[in-house]
Amino acid sequence: MIRKTSKRELTSSMGGRSDEWSARTVLIAYCLAFSLLTGGCGDLVHWEEVFRVRSPDGVVDAVLVASDGGATTAVGHQLYLVPAGGQPEEKRKQMNAYRASNIRVKWRDNDYLEVFYDTGKIFNFSNEWYLQSKEPYHTVEVRLIPTRLHSLPQY
Repeated sequence: MIRKTSKRELTSSMGGRSDEWSARTVLIAYCLAFSLLTGGCGDLVHWEEVFRVRSPDGVVDAVLVASDGGATTAVGHQLYLVPAGGQPEEKRKQMNAYRASNIRVKWRDNDYLEVFYDTGKIFNFSNEWYLQSKEPYHTVEVRLIPTRLHSLPQY
């Protein structure tokens, strides 16, 4: 007759640890060690300001930032609008561009910005930006303008 062994009996016969608990501990220790050795994933991406263009009235800067994750990724670009001289904030991004070429901006007025690009995959684009701390309320309209008939990148 085969006797069923309870989980408690199995755990106590293995010195107080179950295989499931041991595997989980090893996995957590490995992840923690990897994170400490690499300095966390945030440090693996290199961020660089490409250009900063001030609005005609000197109130707002359009800032293009390039992000590069290394040899296995394409360079990404993020466009931010910030108060003049300010630093970009991730949560206030105007657009993401992947595999984009020849991105440039032109202020047509104090509250109207055109963003040109030849090719690229554009996502998370917003056509409105507002300055939160300025009275009266200051809004900028952002226009996205591809310069080629077919603007998606060729893979």
